[in-house]
Amino acid sequence: MHGDDWMHGELVEKLREKLGAGLEGEIDDIISSFGGLLTRHAAVLLLCRKNGIDVEQKIPLSQASSMRLPFSFEAKITRIFPAQSYAGRPDRSVRVHISDGSWEATLVLWNEQAAGIERGEIRAGDNIACNGAYSRSGEITLARGGGVRKLDSAQAPSLSSLPAGICNAEGVVKAIDPDREYVDRKTGGKKTLSSFAIGDGTVPSMRVAVWAKVKEMEKMAVGDSVFLENVVFKNNELHFNSGSRMALLGKKAGETAVVERIDAGEDETLFVLDGREFRMKNDEAARLVGLPALPGVSTRAAIGIKAQEIVGKRAGFAIEGGRLCSLTF
Repeated sequence: MHGDDWMHGELVEKLREKLGAGLEGEIDDIISSFGGLLTRHAAVLLLCRKNGIDVEQKIPLSQASSMRLPFSFEAKITRIFPAQSYAGRPDRSVRVHISDGSWEATLVLWNEQAAGIERGEIRAGDNIACNGAYSRSGEITLARGGGVRKLDSAQAPSLSSLPAGICNAEGVVKAIDPDREYVDRKTGGKKTLSSFAIGDGTVPSMRVAVWAKVKEMEKMAVGDSVFLENVVFKNNELHFNSGSRMALLGKKAGETAVVERIDAGEDETLFVLDGREFRMKNDEAARLVGLPALPGVSTRAAIGIKAQEIVGKRAGFAIEGGRLCSLTF
């Protein structure tokens, strides 16, 4: 049985709750309006959309290949591959390996859907929720209106506790070394080696050797926070190669940005500074904007009131590990 065959029964029940005894007549009317060529399942879907009923089913990854309809899912990112660009096209894509305990799959994200990953806001180890998904050629892709949202964050180990071999690492750039040329032992050709040093409070400085060209090196500055994925820890150094990924997590502390939005939800608050998004728990957001505890006023409501005063202003800010940690006005 296909996953959407099972879903058909759920949709019919939702319609029955809304339309009552008139449901079958409405289904027949829709089929008739298409000259009798429409299947009952297709008629149910049209009727759902007409009545504002969500037709997307949340499924485990093990059912993805059998779904003929868009679906939603939750999964953990196990690996992110470097972004791909295409000659003669402005498009970019990122392939992500995901798992939910029932199955493993490859998720392909395009352009704006991949933006959060390219900025380092979504990383390997994070749990994500996706909607508007469909199976295509053995991979999962999101439709134009689909999206990906981070549910919770994975923390990289401290530099003092990195495991030997492939790992993820995070720190603040302490120094950037001049490029140097070396001779490739296999080809005999000349290549360029870049390197920089990071620290995190547990290790003052650790060298990162960059063996593969990466555009983030052109933008990097001392004081930036950086996240490194799929690097190799060996002999107290990190080695970045063609299978590694680098994300610059923020500007240097002391720079300024316009606070464009502050939206407080039930549990989390969204800050938008010069187009960049940061999310945090409401209690943390309240401390960030200097709110004391207000008797009889919810934290969410208090943040909403404070936002009216702050939004539109330019603020000094600092970022640590990709997280907004201070705002000054």
